[in-house]
Amino acid sequence: MAVLRIAKMGNPVLLQKAAPVADPTAPEIRQLAADMQETLEDIGASGLAAPQVFVSKRVVVYRIIASRIPEGSGLVPRPWTVMVNPVITPKAQTKTPVWERCLSIPGLMARCLATWISELNFLI
Repeated sequence: MAVLRIAKMGNPVLLQKAAPVADPTAPEIRQLAADMQETLEDIGASGLAAPQVFVSKRVVVYRIIASRIPEGSGLVPRPWTVMVNPVITPKAQTKTPVWERCLSIPGLMARCLATWISELNFLI
């Protein structure tokens, strides 16, 4: 496994639509997911998309850490999860303000409007 470099805001890889993964069980996808998890563990973060590590593929690795869950949010801790070719369906049209950080924009924490998710489909 390896700790990967993070693409910063403005990098062309972050501006393009990521390609779907043809075979989610391919060894290179498993290795990518393992490297992304190791990268997140190394920096103490919770989630990362493959384009953020210079790989333009639809792969996301994340976890929900109990100590970072806002009180009353209804969220529950979640172990490491790998999503390949995720499809997100919003729960409602209303958006809720939440505080977010992005590894590709170091040092910035912003209040963003988030849509609660009712259905999340992915491979793996």
